[in-house]
Amino acid sequence: MMRGNTLTAVMNRTLLPAFSIVFLLTGLFQPLPAQEGTWTFSASVGYATLEMTAVDEDNRSDVEGFNEVGIPIGPFPLLSGSPFFNAKLHYRLDREFGASLRVQYFSKEVFTRFDHPDEFLHLTRSVGATDVAGALVYYPQLQPYGFEWYIELNIALTFARAQAVANGEKNFKIDGQTNFVKTFDSDGNYKKSKLGVGIGTGATIPVTGPWFLRGEVSYEFAQMGAMNGTVRRFDSTSPQETTIEFNYSGFLLSAGVGIEF
Repeated sequence: MMRGNTLTAVMNRTLLPAFSIVFLLTGLFQPLPAQEGTWTFSASVGYATLEMTAVDEDNRSDVEGFNEVGIPIGPFPLLSGSPFFNAKLHYRLDREFGASLRVQYFSKEVFTRFDHPDEFLHLTRSVGATDVAGALVYYPQLQPYGFEWYIELNIALTFARAQAVANGEKNFKIDGQTNFVKTFDSDGNYKKSKLGVGIGTGATIPVTGPWFLRGEVSYEFAQMGAMNGTVRRFDSTSPQETTIEFNYSGFLLSAGVGIEF
């Protein structure tokens, strides 16, 4: 009798928890339903952490240069994080695969200024990009109840842009008369387009009828390098290449709403 009781106790401690875990998993997950031939459209907002270290360092160096010549202008805010917006059109090829087209936009501007009755200096820096991306989407066979998740690989054409503006004047008094003279007047605009790749994951949650919520997280590789453009200094304009390299790579987190057709 003792041996039988011991065997029963061992089975209760080992087999029952194992069966419970299996039952729980089979209850939480379901086979992927057929959704071939469906179209969806979604719009999302999000936040990107960009690899703008070189740009932020260059801005800091510019501020230090002005400080060294006696203009106590403050530091620039960082350009390394920015909100973005995107719209996505998705087609479900079969149970496991889909394809999508995404258009994404972001723009961020930072500025610093020094103002004095006899002198002022205003500096502005901005970066932005528009991405057009095509993606292959994979849906794992087992899906949780309540939402559907996927893995996405994309190739994106990034149209990047950057701008640097400086405006300043100083009062040179002659015979006691106020005489403001422009000391800084420049506007540099740079552009470049380049292919990049990205990988991410996301999920959709049905809300009501054809409507659903979408959440995504991804990492995009978009090393742009030096960018070409033009610089206007006072009344003269000339072509110029940036002295630093721009890196638009980074993590993206977004949430939005969509509809199935």
